[in-house]
Amino acid sequence: MTVLERPDALLRQIQSLHAQQAELADLSQRLIVEFAGDLPAGQVLACVTRCTHHLVRNGVRAGLASTTEAMARSRLTAQLLRA
Repeated sequence: MTVLERPDALLRQIQSLHAQQAELADLSQRLIVEFAGDLPAGQVLACVTRCTHHLVRNGVRAGLASTTEAMARSRLTAQLLRA
């Protein structure tokens, strides 16, 4: 039986993806505020996007937001130290 044959499973999957996107949006906003004055917002967003893409491409699903945060925070801090 496919997901399309089970509307309840499809709905749960959509809700899960929506919640994940909301977590990533909150993360982006927090990091933009945290690095404001040191790094441009676009640079922070690009870093979060790259980290998320890298993790998803490598199969990370559970804990995506927290793993993305750790990875992005590390990369952004390294950029500050190089400047």
